[in-house]
Amino acid sequence: MKKTLAALAVLGAFAGSAFAANVTLYGIIDTGLDYSQTKVDGAKSTHKFEMGTGSHDASRFGLKGVEELGNGLKVGFVLENGFKSDTGSLGVDKTIFDREAQVYIEGAFGKLGAGRLGQLDSGNGSYALFGGAVAPYSTGLTNVPGHKYVMGATFGRYDNMLAYQTPTFAGFTGYAQYSFGKSADKTDDATAYVEGKSSTDRFAALGLKYANGPLNVSAVVSQINAKSDMDHDVDDPLAVSLGGAYDFGVAKLYASGQYFKDYTLAVGALNAAAIAKQLEGFGINVGVAIPVLAGTVKLDTGYMDAEASADNDKREMDRFTFGAGYEYPLSKRTLAYVGVGYYQDNYKNTTEKDAKFYGATCGISHKF
Repeated sequence: MKKTLAALAVLGAFAGSAFAANVTLYGIIDTGLDYSQTKVDGAKSTHKFEMGTGSHDASRFGLKGVEELGNGLKVGFVLENGFKSDTGSLGVDKTIFDREAQVYIEGAFGKLGAGRLGQLDSGNGSYALFGGAVAPYSTGLTNVPGHKYVMGATFGRYDNMLAYQTPTFAGFTGYAQYSFGKSADKTDDATAYVEGKSSTDRFAALGLKYANGPLNVSAVVSQINAKSDMDHDVDDPLAVSLGGAYDFGVAKLYASGQYFKDYTLAVGALNAAAIAKQLEGFGINVGVAIPVLAGTVKLDTGYMDAEASADNDKREMDRFTFGAGYEYPLSKRTLAYVGVGYYQDNYKNTTEKDAKFYGATCGISHKF
């Protein structure tokens, strides 16, 4: 009730018709301390110790609402903004609802949404299939690698997105997405950006989820129709992702994998000069979550192998990751956490040196 009253107060400056919907104000504030060390072979290590924000859960606030139209139909919306709890600044400069801005209609036919949305093959937003459902750390803590670290760059959000979710039949739910263009990809010449045209990246994805008791499995195929003009001539990135989890009660096991072609990395190389921007390869990740002393121990490890997509570029790399941590609920809405992580990049057919990363984080995440 308090959330609803607060949301109504925030919306008071808008039209009175907004009060017809059931509106909720919600959010997460997550603040902690982060330490990291990066070591390039043959060079001096670099160290960093700082206050972090969103180390476990990205700090955010949002408004969501729904109105029943009758005959099983309803209309709803989600407006969600990311922010940095250590400074109070917006997550993305000059963008108030950078995490999600969606209006949708839902009924017996399924759910149809439109706006700024996270990709199916990501851990972001209302339609995400490749986050916490397939890995113990979702996309990873700050300085603690998750499955995102061994995948292609398919963990983003797109503007001008249409998304459709089918009704669930025998545990199966289908998904489809199409974006007419990502405004953040504008060239220096703003007039060159035309929604739905070749001057911007467009995105399409199909997904299928199966959920039945302790088993949850998701598969996604996605492709970016990359912008093409005199300054940009690249192949269209493709990704095929599969992941899931099974809850045995005493432990929950996770596994995920992805084949990617003509992608950059979701988490860039430690020595960026050593590897090409467009890569072809695969990543696999396994993890486990084990209840211990009223909290949860989480372990996660992954491997990625990738090579430059261009025939005349022989550069290759592989990556090993490991993460471990413990989460303890202080209440239903507040969580304390600690974690440590490591990953290593090995490069082939290049003069650049291999690199290693060590990290640790701790903090508190509070939901409201």
